[in-house]
Amino acid sequence: MILKTIPLHEKFGREVRDIDLSQPLDEAITAELDDLLAQNGVLVFRRQLLGEEDLVRFAGGFGELETTIYTKGVSPYHPEVIYISNLKYPDGGNVGLLGDQELKWHSDQTYRSRPATGSMLYGIEVTSTSGATCWANQYLAYESLPEEVKRAIDGRTGVFSYAKRLEVFYPRDQKNDKDLKQRAPDVAVHPIVLKNPVTGRKALYADPVTLLEIEGVPKAESDRLLAVLEKHCALPDAVYRHQWRQGDVVFWDNGCTLHRRDPIDAARARFMKRMTIYLRGDRHCLPH
Repeated sequence: MILKTIPLHEKFGREVRDIDLSQPLDEAITAELDDLLAQNGVLVFRRQLLGEEDLVRFAGGFGELETTIYTKGVSPYHPEVIYISNLKYPDGGNVGLLGDQELKWHSDQTYRSRPATGSMLYGIEVTSTSGATCWANQYLAYESLPEEVKRAIDGRTGVFSYAKRLEVFYPRDQKNDKDLKQRAPDVAVHPIVLKNPVTGRKALYADPVTLLEIEGVPKAESDRLLAVLEKHCALPDAVYRHQWRQGDVVFWDNGCTLHRRDPIDAARARFMKRMTIYLRGDRHCLPH
């Protein structure tokens, strides 16, 4: 079957049309979607009406699903589902996670030794006037680098620090949350350049809010290279900006994209459900 798709951006990303994710998909369609993700980095499915069991079934077709040890924001019905929301309970507690954070470019779980590189968000209550999410293609980021920088980072590993990320995303009381600090070791080491096993393209893997240093390089040179990588990681012509609509499902590959979110109007409700997937290494570039 050839799925009907339209481009999200002239260089990457596809919207998949005429597909109902509430219905079980056969293996051939799932494999076709997996190939589309490998080639495009971001997939969008509009106008979906899904229960949590539908989300779990659909996401589970692409790899092992993660269940987090972080208890806040986890669905009471399916431990693989995380609530992302700015809503609060009557006692002032948060309904979900990341209600007003993640405003800077980043890639999920780079602070872990085995990151789950697949991420999926289902927009149930969203606003069309704020809170757009942007994705930056890291194949294009790598290809835009000066040749001398490519030579300097090819084959190198980087030290990714969760403490650095905490300072960026949780600058208030949450950075001292004991539950939060259990999510990762102090540092993880990953290649700075990943290669896609399907296309052979190289992707920059240099999450700027977590990458602390390049191993085996003097600090001054590491700092210089990190500044160049940050400058190239989200060039304007390599960014897709997604304005959310109710019922949107967005599926992306953290091995070859960064993402960030625009500020959200605090008066506008936001409620999403998130799945995290260990994508397969025979189709996707993995940092482990």
